[in-house]
Amino acid sequence: MKGLFINSKAKKCSIHESGKMIYNCLLKSTTCKFDYTEIDVDNRIISTGYDIYFFNYHYGTMSWLNIKQLKKDFGFVMTVVLEVLPSNPFPLVDENSFDIYCAIDPTMDIPDKKVFAFPRPLEPFEIPQEQDLLETPIIGSFGLPTAGKGFEKIVEAVNEEFDKAIIKINMPAADFVSNSVSIANEYEDKCMAIAKKGIEIKVTHDFLTKDELIKWCRSNTINCFFYDRNQPGLSATTDQAISSERPLLVSDNETFRHVTHYLKPYPECSIKEAIENSVPVVRQIKKDWSQDAFAQKFDEMIEKIRPQLDKTKLKNIKRFKLKKNISLFKKIGRKILKKVVNTKKFQRWHKTYSENFEEQYKTCLENQGYIVLTSAQNNKIVTAIKKTSKQYSIEMFNNHLPSENYNFENLKKHKMVHISTYETVCGIGDYCKLLKTGLDNIAEFKTNDIISLDINYVKTATANEVDNYYSNIAQQCKDYDTVILQHEYSFFLSKECSFESANESFIKFLTQLNNSSNIKNILVIIHSSPDLAQPFSLESKFWSSFAKIQYLKKVTVLSTNCHMTNELAKYGILSSPIIVPVEKVMEKHPNINNKIKEDIKHQLLLNEGDIVLSIVGF
Repeated sequence: MKGLFINSKAKKCSIHESGKMIYNCLLKSTTCKFDYTEIDVDNRIISTGYDIYFFNYHYGTMSWLNIKQLKKDFGFVMTVVLEVLPSNPFPLVDENSFDIYCAIDPTMDIPDKKVFAFPRPLEPFEIPQEQDLLETPIIGSFGLPTAGKGFEKIVEAVNEEFDKAIIKINMPAADFVSNSVSIANEYEDKCMAIAKKGIEIKVTHDFLTKDELIKWCRSNTINCFFYDRNQPGLSATTDQAISSERPLLVSDNETFRHVTHYLKPYPECSIKEAIENSVPVVRQIKKDWSQDAFAQKFDEMIEKIRPQLDKTKLKNIKRFKLKKNISLFKKIGRKILKKVVNTKKFQRWHKTYSENFEEQYKTCLENQGYIVLTSAQNNKIVTAIKKTSKQYSIEMFNNHLPSENYNFENLKKHKMVHISTYETVCGIGDYCKLLKTGLDNIAEFKTNDIISLDINYVKTATANEVDNYYSNIAQQCKDYDTVILQHEYSFFLSKECSFESANESFIKFLTQLNNSSNIKNILVIIHSSPDLAQPFSLESKFWSSFAKIQYLKKVTVLSTNCHMTNELAKYGILSSPIIVPVEKVMEKHPNINNKIKEDIKHQLLLNEGDIVLSIVGF
């Protein structure tokens, strides 16, 4: 099962940070593989094709989002609910817009079957070797400067219990609070004014990462939070304080009900008593709210709602009026297996996929729809894409390159070279032959040459040998105007290399081509989604390395299906779905059944004169 977690854009606010923490917990799920995206009013694109859409919806960060439209647009939608009242998850979110509401409040216990209680999503932190603290106690507190934080009440409590102490208060400016700076100044002035002699006040305004904040909490003798506000939601400030495993004390405010379930609040418990007794309880809270505990709770929820998930899938098929076409495409799938894949080399290439071929057709039909690329005339290509996606209210194809970027007419009279497994019996090698012949038929090039890759050598080479091999190929390309590279991860992967290392070799090779003074265009045809090599993660070295493609100005990326176009866009790489002018060859090629192509074209109501080049989508 695939899911997409949709968070607000990175801001200095607890809503975004809580969303990232929840996503990191979901990565440990055994029932659903999650991708991650961020949206705001200026960037509303949400990829399609997922079983679950999990929003971190909040009225303050996504007020522009029409949540009543989400079920219609995406199918099964869930949301995080951060701001809840005791036994009421709906004070700030409509109770009918989402299928499931995940209340981040372990005390939530109501009979509503669409509401599930979750623990706080604490992140792991390796506690460093114990260091001796200063003899003078350090009382720490932090939070975005908003009303009701009660920093002055901490000073009053310290005044009563200590003759000498240091109070550290960190209040970074908040992006969603316009007057946060003035509120912070008011807190500072008030705390300074009431602190008695011997009580030192240290106020900072640093926006710390979560790890830095945990270390900050770890440097304190105790962390105290004495809120007196009256608003929905649990406080997120105690998360990092708990992760630090330092003594903790909170006020008897509803925002800390998840903590007071474990610890006595102030003033029932004094600061000195909390320093003495609270650490074992804090460690138990940390265990109960771990990433593993959160993921386990999520997986248990998925098992309970699985019938509802399946029912939503069927509703989607009916809503898009595609149910009646499933039998048609199952029949087409059987024809393709029998007639299109009819040579030994194609049978060998498709062997591992053939059992699920019909299922791939169905999945594509249910999730995304067929995209048919017609003739090599750019305007017709774009028209066909828009025509087949018109039933979706969310525009899927904003990740395209502009049509002029892949206009092969601009490449006439160029010196062109193809880099591929041309002499190897495989689908990509055959594809390259079709492309080379097709280009010869429609354009006049000074040269249209081939450099065939020796994959057997790459498989047994070391990482340095792979780099040297492709460096020599780049040297062979230096006198050409245009390079067309067929990309598959195995082309750079040896037994001694990881995917990260193979990807670095690929980027080095592209960079060397990009830096060649004579080469004007580099067309990279991506045959497999990067997700197959490594699931998407913002922290992944593989993905951050792969994203370097977008900075190579001579490189144009072509992808072999529209889903991959959206996948590549996750890290800023614009691509175009398989725009190649090979219709003359494809019509004659023995492995292509033109009757099937014409049947599909008819079902999609394309113009009679359109020539179907390729069907993509799965």
